[in-house]
Amino acid sequence: MKKFTVLIIALFCIVFVFSGCVNNDGYFMFGITTFDSFYGGNSNKAKSKMKNLIIEAEDKISVSKEQSDVYKINNAKKGEAIIVSDMTKEMINYAKDMYEKTDGAFNIALYNATVLWGFNSENEQNYSVSRKEPAETEINAIKEYCNLDDLIIEGNSVIKNNDNLKIDLGGIAKGYLADECLKIAREEKLNGGILNLGGNIYLLGEKNNENGNYKIGITNPRIGECKNKGFFCKLNVKNTSVVTSGDYNRYYLYNGKRYHHIIDGNTLKPVDNGVCSVTIINSSSMLCDVLSTAVFVMGVEKGEKFLNENNIDGIIITGDKKYMLTGNVKNYISDIHKEYFAYE
Repeated sequence: MKKFTVLIIALFCIVFVFSGCVNNDGYFMFGITTFDSFYGGNSNKAKSKMKNLIIEAEDKISVSKEQSDVYKINNAKKGEAIIVSDMTKEMINYAKDMYEKTDGAFNIALYNATVLWGFNSENEQNYSVSRKEPAETEINAIKEYCNLDDLIIEGNSVIKNNDNLKIDLGGIAKGYLADECLKIAREEKLNGGILNLGGNIYLLGEKNNENGNYKIGITNPRIGECKNKGFFCKLNVKNTSVVTSGDYNRYYLYNGKRYHHIIDGNTLKPVDNGVCSVTIINSSSMLCDVLSTAVFVMGVEKGEKFLNENNIDGIIITGDKKYMLTGNVKNYISDIHKEYFAYE
């Protein structure tokens, strides 16, 4: 595995616990609600630019819009070159790089598995209704279609080495867009505010220009089992992104077992390694997006080691009520729900 390098560039799992600074300028995109609240500079112009950027992204990377880059890639034949936008190219290149650096834990080529388990956005149902587990024969039938190495990108040309390989950029798009929106905020000289792209949070500047941090509450992933608090902890942060991946929003139960939307590329099944929540804090929201998923797939031991070796701030929470802190999280974490969770 290559030595991991953090790129300092600047899911519905994070709850805000500040007051007095949110105006819901919201709209619906990627199946999520996005909203932002800014002060200073030309905030109206910034919001307009951001909205246009997100609309453009939906047109470029949707898996269902026939004119999108991703739809064309997914329906292309082996060896057929698909010319994609710079936006799509950047996301795919980053995803392929992170696929290698995480030993395949982050894999955008799992769309076939996502469809098989019913977690693609077009087919999602009421998760309170139990479903059956796909047969091993069904899982084995798609294994050869989930290898990201079969996707080649040269400049703006994308070529598949397998007819049936299909990708989904949903695990990276919100992070990419949050980083691009931050660039817009700086162009328009905004002093601060909160950008929320469906759980990808970016905290720009200082809270209300008060020379202080924002307080962010991280959801207790087993809130239904806990009578006392909805939060696992609070973070006191600024000028950073906070992203959580968990098994508690998009899931269903079958024979008492939880099946969720985060798929293990090795087994092509929902991850079942004891992890129920991963939060990453970093100045790059795209990095947060990718690593919250990758570390979830890696599991506790490998994930914690990966984050510490690369000095990444993270929180790993397990189903047996333990938690691990990596990087410098200890410096800005508070109000941990210690009555319910134990430090590992």
